[in-house]
Amino acid sequence: MPKIIKTKKLTNRTYGVPALYAFAVLKGLAVFLNGLIMCSFMVLKSQQSNFFYYLAFMFVALGAFLCGYSASKNVIGKGFLNGLASSGIYMLIIFLISLILMKFNISVNILFIVPLCLIPGFIGGNLAVK
Repeated sequence: MPKIIKTKKLTNRTYGVPALYAFAVLKGLAVFLNGLIMCSFMVLKSQQSNFFYYLAFMFVALGAFLCGYSASKNVIGKGFLNGLASSGIYMLIIFLISLILMKFNISVNILFIVPLCLIPGFIGGNLAVK
């Protein structure tokens, strides 16, 4: 009699590594965009726009952490590399969104996105393995 294996997944589909990275990046972007929309509404209603300006950077880091964590949970092995790779893709998408929103005007703040995306993605990738 065959053994019954219980799984957490609802489907029996197997995804390739690029699809798993894409799912992880989409999760991180969802967190970032929801936080950005929330911050933009709060800036309209509040007088303290500096706080919400820095809160948007926190949502960038939180999205990168989730991206690295999700990629390392789904792709087995080498958590720090999976975290860095997925958060690197996430960083490029955030960089392109920032360039489009700022009308292709590069500022110093856009360079702040590089460590803000890669370091939490690295940490998230390491925590997912353990």
